[in-house]
Amino acid sequence: ASKYPLAIVIIGVGDGPWDLMREFDDGLPQRKFDNVQFIEYEKSVRGRAAELESTDAAFATQALMELPLQYQAVKQLGLMDGRSKSWFS
Repeated sequence: ASKYPLAIVIIGVGDGPWDLMREFDDGLPQRKFDNVQFIEYEKSVRGRAAELESTDAAFATQALMELPLQYQAVKQLGLMDGRSKSWFS
């Protein structure tokens, strides 16, 4: 999936186990760029909700925080402007 301008957000709801999801998020070195973000829902809203005044805002902050870096990587790799030959290969 890192051959394409695609960001993947995986949301863990419940008590897991989340080991494989964490590996998808951080442990796949063969990717062109880090295009996977795994969020444990309960952990993302616990403690942050009071700070951000809502669980929705706390969750959205966690879920979207890597998108700017992913977008920057997509642009640098030329995945949106046709410079990359990996689009259809």
